[in-house]
Amino acid sequence: MRFNLKLSQQGLILVGVPIGFMLVFLISLLVLLMRVEQEAKETDRSKTIIAKANSLVKQYYDAASLLMIYKYTKTDKIKNQFEEQLTSTLASFTEIHSLILNDPAELELLEQLKMIADKGMSLMRRYENHLAGGEKLNLLEVSALYRKFDSTGALFTAKLQELVSHETARHRINSEEEVRSRLLVKVVILTGVLIAIATGALLTLRFTTFTTNRLALLMENTVRLSNKEPLLPILEGKDEIAELDKFFHRMAEILDEAARKEKEVERLKQEFVAMVSHELRTPLTSLQATLTLLMSGTYGQLTDTGEKRVQAAESGITRLIVLISDLLDIEKMEAGKLSMSFCEVDVGEIVERAQDSARGFAEQQGVTLKSERSSAKVFADPDRMVQVLVNLLSNAIKYSDDGGSVEVAIAESADHVEVTVSDHGAGVPAGFEQTIFEKYEQAHSPDGKRRKGTGLGLPICKAIVEQHNGEIGVKASEGGGSTFWFKLPRVSTSEIGLGKQV
Repeated sequence: MRFNLKLSQQGLILVGVPIGFMLVFLISLLVLLMRVEQEAKETDRSKTIIAKANSLVKQYYDAASLLMIYKYTKTDKIKNQFEEQLTSTLASFTEIHSLILNDPAELELLEQLKMIADKGMSLMRRYENHLAGGEKLNLLEVSALYRKFDSTGALFTAKLQELVSHETARHRINSEEEVRSRLLVKVVILTGVLIAIATGALLTLRFTTFTTNRLALLMENTVRLSNKEPLLPILEGKDEIAELDKFFHRMAEILDEAARKEKEVERLKQEFVAMVSHELRTPLTSLQATLTLLMSGTYGQLTDTGEKRVQAAESGITRLIVLISDLLDIEKMEAGKLSMSFCEVDVGEIVERAQDSARGFAEQQGVTLKSERSSAKVFADPDRMVQVLVNLLSNAIKYSDDGGSVEVAIAESADHVEVTVSDHGAGVPAGFEQTIFEKYEQAHSPDGKRRKGTGLGLPICKAIVEQHNGEIGVKASEGGGSTFWFKLPRVSTSEIGLGKQV
């Protein structure tokens, strides 16, 4: 099997060669069996000829014996038996003649033998006629008749013995040929079976080794691709495995090109983040500080209209800074460069800090913040957990009605601490419980209004909580609204690690 054969063609060879060989073997075996059968027929024919020839001698002399009995008894019964014996002798000649039609030498012997037998039987009939007619032969006539009969009988016996000897020699040759042919059949069967087994085994081994080795190379390329190592050379040939390997190499080239482009995109993203961090956030922070000073009257008293305009500008800049901060946080988390410092933290203090940060926004929206006091402690990054709670509180306030309230609750168990933030607004639509934690996803309110936001706050919360080995989710609140919750495990510092990089 050459490499330019497809697997289907190799499989056809694997099946076809043994089948072809078996067909040749079966035809050869059939020819040999026909030969053995023919030789067996020849052997049986020789046996029959020899038996008939031996029987012919007996019939000839039995007829002579009956004639002698008739000489003394003169009974019709003996005479009829004599006639029947002569008829039987002639019938035996006819049977032997039909058996040796294909042998000219034996036919000639048989003709000579029949002529002698006819002569002998003619003498018997002459003597039988004399006896039946009551004629008496003188001694000289009887003596002459007996001498002729004896000489004819001796000649008949000699010729018959010659025919038997000739057929016996042929019988011996046929028997030997039959034995050799039967032995040859056995040898052919054994040889054919052994060759068929050997051919099938060799072809199967060749096909299996060929296929297995090529599949092993393909698997090696798969491992190398996963390990980002150079692939082995492309397999030669036109079979399906070679085509698959060529496609695999093309796929590897495409993946390499995609990885190169991905690195280029990553480099551009990092440059963009650096640009945003240094070229945009810093000026915006300075501008926000300037607006704060204007609002405080540092640069002189503003009119009511001026205060409103400055306040609106400060609010817009604040939202822009928050958006930039969120983008930077997402980028750092995806790049694995967001650093966290874990320590023992009072959950109640985290809640208080978060409420203080969100209280101004709550007052603007006419929403009351409520919380429970708790002495529960966890190992966490306090600033990041405040960031999580501020995001959850801001969402709850944003979706609460004027005059509503947002409650923060803390629940403790043996292995974790759960913090919940509940509002009584429109709630999260069914089916969005997981979607809202994906980037740039925002749930629509049942009233059709879309609240302002970046769609990054909840994904940041989810990433921070998961980096604390915690869980976060949302469920419907009793009486309407939504309850966002997160759980932090109560673990030791050795399990979290101080100063862990995420």
